[in-house]
Amino acid sequence: MSLLIFLLVLLLLYIILREHGIKRLSGELEEVINACMVGDFGKRIFLKPRGRLSRVVNKLNELSEIISSRIGELEKERVRWQSLLKGLSDGVFLIDEENRVEIVNDTFLQEFSLREEDVIGRRYSEALRDSVLIDLIDSARRKGYTHRGDILMDETGRIFRATVYPVKIEGKTNIMVIFRDITERRELERVKRDFIANVSHELKTPITTIRGYVETLMKEPDLKSDEAYEFLGIIHKNTLRMERLVQDLIQLSAIESGVVQIEKTEVELEQFFSELKGEFQKEAEKKGLSLKVSLKSDFTTVRADPLRLKQIFSNLIDNAIKFTEQGCITIGAIRQEGQGILFVEDTGIGIPEKYIPRLGERFFRVDPSRSRALGGTGLGLAIVKHLVQAHGWQLEIKSSPERGTRVNIFVNE
Repeated sequence: MSLLIFLLVLLLLYIILREHGIKRLSGELEEVINACMVGDFGKRIFLKPRGRLSRVVNKLNELSEIISSRIGELEKERVRWQSLLKGLSDGVFLIDEENRVEIVNDTFLQEFSLREEDVIGRRYSEALRDSVLIDLIDSARRKGYTHRGDILMDETGRIFRATVYPVKIEGKTNIMVIFRDITERRELERVKRDFIANVSHELKTPITTIRGYVETLMKEPDLKSDEAYEFLGIIHKNTLRMERLVQDLIQLSAIESGVVQIEKTEVELEQFFSELKGEFQKEAEKKGLSLKVSLKSDFTTVRADPLRLKQIFSNLIDNAIKFTEQGCITIGAIRQEGQGILFVEDTGIGIPEKYIPRLGERFFRVDPSRSRALGGTGLGLAIVKHLVQAHGWQLEIKSSPERGTRVNIFVNE
């Protein structure tokens, strides 16, 4: 009887312990499952290595590790794609089948002064209300291939090339839109067209003149010598004009392409301005103008390329003489608030304020007919601007009609 009671007690203890173990295991399983549901695959269950139950638990642990590893790889991939998308210089956004924005990069937000919360989850038309973009997206969705178009932002005047193409994601057609700012490219194309047109125009007049007088000389061999000499003089003058134009074009091209190297040395300004005055004194006196040098004792040298510095001032002085009828032209150097400034100032006809931003453009002239009559190619200030920039300096032009013009060059000593 005692033995039976003892066996029953043992059986009862076994059942209680087993029930307790199952309950504990059940609780651990519930914790692991709950953790997995919220994305935490780090929890594990540990049993003694025996029996089918331990093998099942080990498999569950292995499954958690595999899922955790796969999720880690996917997270790394997501971070890489986000970094790539964020680093793109083009604006990008992805819209779903309902035309709501799902993904947008920082460049797009910056380009259009938007916040992410103003875009994500909303219809794209709320962010950019542009008829061209709407047509592109509708066409890409309807026809199933890439469409491109240019979008002009009226507020800023900038131009964007929009590339719109359909993307299949989980059987649904999403639309990827890429914005590239082509404002600068369009401006370069305009400058190129204007440049070609201007060169053609500048060469056409002297070529037409030369051709006309040469044909006259050929058709009339018995032309009087004084008339023939006059015709040859006109031909020579127009030939020189074309030569100056070609030389300036070659020079400007060399400066812009970086072929011209700036080799800075210490330039003594007193000697430099004295030589310039000697070269242009007679030309100024022919027009009844005085040429002065203004040099302060606290600014006597500058680090510059002597040849290019002379080229800069020669162009500026030549312009000043051409467009000054009375008074004087002053060249020199001053220091203001620790900043060294080289300058050319005249008392000439001056320039209207609206034209000042365009000074330095190739072939731009305030008064084209007068400039051509004085022998200008329209490239002098462009050469000056690029040579100043090549030195790492800054150019400033101040002018008032009928009161004169002052050109300041801010130098880095």
